[in-house]
Order: sequence, then C-alpha cells, then structure tokens
Amino acid sequence: MAVAQMTVGEIASHVPASLRVFERFHIDYCCNGSKSLFRACRESGVAADEVLSEIEEARTTEAEEEPTDWTEAPTSELIDHIVRQHHWYTWAELPRLEQLLGKLLQSYHPEYPEALLLVSGVFRGLRGELEQHMIKEQTQLFPAIAEIENAEKLGISVPQPSLALVDRAICGLLHEHELSGQALKEIRQVTREFHDSKSSRGAYLALLEELQHFEEDLHIHIHLESNILFPRVRKIIAKAV
Repeated sequence: MAVAQMTVGEIASHVPASLRVFERFHIDYCCNGSKSLFRACRESGVAADEVLSEIEEARTTEAEEEPTDWTEAPTSELIDHIVRQHHWYTWAELPRLEQLLGKLLQSYHPEYPEALLLVSGVFRGLRGELEQHMIKEQTQLFPAIAEIENAEKLGISVPQPSLALVDRAICGLLHEHELSGQALKEIRQVTREFHDSKSSRGAYLALLEELQHFEEDLHIHIHLESNILFPRVRKIIAKAV
C-alpha cells in the first residue's frame, strides 16, 4: 500500500523514520493514529504533499540505517523494548522533571511566566496517570500477553474470561493514552510550543527543552503500544474467540 493511502499510525509503524517528520509537523500519530494522512495534515494546518515528500526522504535515509521493524519483531521482544527503552526512561524522568518544576516555582522569579504554574499542575496529573498506567502494564497486562502468546505457540486454548479481561484492559489503556496525549498537548500549548518567548531565564528555557524531549519519547512509547502491540494482541484474541 502506498504511503499516501495509509493512516498516520500505519505510516509510523511501517516507516519508523516518519516519526521525526510527524513530530516536526506536530501530527498526532500515536493517540489518533487511525486518521488518514490527509485529514491529519489538514487538522495540523500543513500541506500533505510537503509531509509526504519529507517522509519519502526519511524513508531513503531509513533504508541506510536499517532500524528495527517492530511490526515484524516477536511480541516478547517488542514488550521488552517498550519496558527497557520507554518505561525505564519515563520512571526516571517523571520525578526529576516534577522536581525541576517545583524548584522553579519556589524561586518566584518575575521572568518566569504565569504558565509555569499551569504546566506544573498538568504535569503532576500526568505523572500520576502514567505511573499507574505503567504499573498495570508491567504487573498485569504484559504478563497476560506473554501467557496468551505462549498458549498460541503451544496450541493451548486460553480461557475466554481471561481473553475478555485482556481485551477490556487494552480498551482502558487506550483511553489512558488519549488522556496522556491531551495533557501533552496542553503543556505544549501553554508553553507556546516549548518556546515561550516571554521568559529569558535559562533555567526555564532549559526545562522547556527537556519537556519537549519527554513529549517526543512518550509519543513513540504510546505509538508502539497503540499502533503495534495492542492491535497484534487483539488479533490473537479475535482468532481465539
């Protein structure tokens, strides 16, 4: 299928280098990956032809780099990558960034914009949601997925109630992904795309840069689950029902 005919989630899955293109144009490929490229571009106010051109250019570079194709990787390997590459990073960054926000708020410097208080509140809520989200995945969902995958390999049937529980858990986690995406958008909006010109304070501008890096990693994290892992698991469940 041609790239132009894919959804943004499909493009992100099959052309990993497109992620940096989507990030640059602020196209939501993780929480709203089911949208067509043309609709996503229209909603982001960018020309689809320009985005397509950059994706094709990124695709050429990608062929030289030979990145991991997570759509083909074993489920266990994909889950291990999500935990080691993204969960661990998120566990470490959440308290560190909240601490930095707290220190800036305590300094009461006049050049820190009023938006800082709002960012702190939104981030505190995001931290609580993400920590609970990752606990559910690591202690409940991921072990259940491993059990389903092993049963499929061995030709053993998994009890229907167990399959239904996993499917409901995925529904809930997808909704939580949407909430996290909304929080990220709110932070981006109040910080004027992480480039708040109302402040010249180096500590605040450095924090905005770190928040942007956090956003980019969380986008990839959510993408791997929403567009690749969860649909794969749901296909297994559908076949078993």
